[in-house]
Amino acid sequence: SYIWIANSSQGTMTKLNTDTMIEEGRYQMRPDGGGSPSRTTVSLSGNVAISARSSGGGVSKFWADIDDCEESNGMQGIQTSTGANDVLAWNVEECRAWHNPFQGKNYWSNRPMAWAPGELNAGTCKHENEKLWTSGSISGVGTEVLLLDGETGDIEETIDIPIVGTSYLYGGAVDGDGNFWGLHHSQ
Repeated sequence: SYIWIANSSQGTMTKLNTDTMIEEGRYQMRPDGGGSPSRTTVSLSGNVAISARSSGGGVSKFWADIDDCEESNGMQGIQTSTGANDVLAWNVEECRAWHNPFQGKNYWSNRPMAWAPGELNAGTCKHENEKLWTSGSISGVGTEVLLLDGETGDIEETIDIPIVGTSYLYGGAVDGDGNFWGLHHSQ
């Protein structure tokens, strides 16, 4: 039972246990420690994604359950944050599933995100093939809506939304069919 909170000015995200009200982890959102993260979204499988609303954007996914975290830093055991005063270096943290910096996109606003439900595997009682919707705006050019593979963070589809113009989508949600809905923020 967690709530995931963006700490915009710190470039981090808090994992707060809602039963104990204890912060069980704090994670860098991007390798540069910045990005002013502002939106989090939790999938039906319980994992979280967070977006960087400024300085080029980007999205990171984190595992909620330490049993899902994977060895990646060459140190024995799983290294992951244990609280507010334990923010690990980017290349040490092992509960980050992936990061997509949206190389070459140069978004000035990357805010709304929402998980599509994927398919429920009745045998394992787990959701599989989850997808993540997000949106980014390119200053003076327009807005794109992106569909990401929930397992890898790879962009599967890019949809240009010309009606948004030079503004951006401020918030988003997904309906029961997995369709993305966004709220326009006019300038």
